[in-house]
Amino acid sequence: MRSRGIRSCVALAICLGAVACRSARDVAPEPSKEVARLGQLLGKWRSKSHHLARSIASAVPDTDLTFTCMWTEDKNYLACSQTGQIGKRQIKEVDVFGYSKQDKLYSMLVLLDIENAPPQVYANWFTWEGDTWRFLPRNGVRSTWQFKTPDYHVTRTERSDDGKHWNLASSGEHTRVY
Repeated sequence: MRSRGIRSCVALAICLGAVACRSARDVAPEPSKEVARLGQLLGKWRSKSHHLARSIASAVPDTDLTFTCMWTEDKNYLACSQTGQIGKRQIKEVDVFGYSKQDKLYSMLVLLDIENAPPQVYANWFTWEGDTWRFLPRNGVRSTWQFKTPDYHVTRTERSDDGKHWNLASSGEHTRVY
């Protein structure tokens, strides 16, 4: 019963995100300089990721996703909706990106629902250095997103048991398809 309630919350968040977003033809205020940089993700994207084995006995399946990103009505946040497959399981994800002037960090709120797995809600913080987003380590995981061109970026995720020695866990490519 708890899972159904969480799934309902994720569905509600998706609906609220869709209502809060407006199309490009509508008039909206200009975002701050820092938030405007997130506009790099506007549009429709195709994402493929390869996951390495966590141990000799098991591997996480590869992912194949499509995601679309748009501004919220007030242009303070960028909302992205993802759907696709992780192995043979359906995945649904909503990401909301923002910027904290106080902390001078970008944020990514994630609502994740993978078929036959408990839904997850978590936040990531990242810095922006040149063409690379560097996500701060969280629970032994850190990631980078490097923008090679405006329409293409690569991701790299690493895991560590001690916070000092990092091993590649996955890598991916994201291509804008508009």
